[in-house]
Amino acid sequence: LGGARVGVAVADELGLYAHPRGVLAAKPRPKLLEALARLVDDERIELIVVGLPLDMRGI
Repeated sequence: LGGARVGVAVADELGLYAHPRGVLAAKPRPKLLEALARLVDDERIELIVVGLPLDMRGI
């Protein structure tokens, strides 16, 4: 998870497209985890994928 912000997106039912759901503050961590848990419940999410974004140079 990001140190300052965490971008969130939710895929469609077929898993073809990701739809942005906004950006959450990464700290305090308990508040971030509560927001993610609420999103999981609201959207009935079955799987969470965590990624590390890279810049255009691949770093």
